[in-house]
Amino acid sequence: MLFVLLSVVFTVMNWVFYKSGKNYALFMGLALACTAFAMCGEYHSVSQWIVSQDWDSLSTTVPSIEKLLWISVASFSFINILPAILAQTAAHTDNHPERLDPH
Repeated sequence: MLFVLLSVVFTVMNWVFYKSGKNYALFMGLALACTAFAMCGEYHSVSQWIVSQDWDSLSTTVPSIEKLLWISVASFSFINILPAILAQTAAHTDNHPERLDPH
């Protein structure tokens, strides 16, 4: 749960720094890393249930959280990478002003 909370905090900081024009790359990397560590934590929980043969936990929890994990990883990845995409698009537009005016 700690890594999920850290990922949210770093995601917010990523966007705050991006919107203020500051270098946001560190927070983007930290948010993505915390998202990956959160998924490793979930994997660890499942492996512990297998080792202890806690089949009830596996059968009730794993199917219900699978979609949530996919959605959260995809969402956090997109939300954190989006500032880099927007900055790249803005830089590309600034370097090629003739693309804005077809004449």
